Amino acid sequence: MNITRTISEQVAEKMVAPIVAKIKSLSDERQIISEEAIQNSLPKDLKDCFKKHRSCFQKSSCATLYSGKHEIRIEKLSYFPASSSWYPHIEVGSQVIEHLDKLRIKIDKLNDEKEKTYNSIVSALLSLRTFKRAKEQFPDAYEYLKEYEEPGKTAMSLPIEDILSTIKKYK
Repeated sequence: MNITRTISEQVAEKMVAPIVAKIKSLSDERQIISEEAIQNSLPKDLKDCFKKHRSCFQKSSCATLYSGKHEIRIEKLSYFPASSSWYPHIEVGSQVIEHLDKLRIKIDKLNDEKEKTYNSIVSALLSLRTFKRAKEQFPDAYEYLKEYEEPGKTAMSLPIEDILSTIKKYK
């Protein structure tokens, strides 16, 4: 049986899962730092009142954090009281901005690396074509390919009859 594009994409997704997990952990860290910075910028009385009378406040789940001229937009935050619901400006320390910016750069690099690795795995598996060759030349990927292998089958990815019937439909 040959390795199809669908199978190679599913195997590639499983193989890049550790990179995806790292991206998620960095994104979560970025969100936590942002939420802490926002909570630290709010007066205690306002936070207490917001907890008691949440429905009376205008809320936001996104913010523009700034320090001087440097701004960073953050989304998917926990709701907090704000003057506007559309990216209210909140002043935070320069260390927070620098840390958030470094995390963003790491996340962007990891996303690029994940895409390149994913595409390389798919290409490699498609060029190997068979499970036997993948087992010999790419044993790490074969560990994930095992579940798709049907021993004794050497069928094409689409049977010839299906291909011909599809073509005849449109003639």
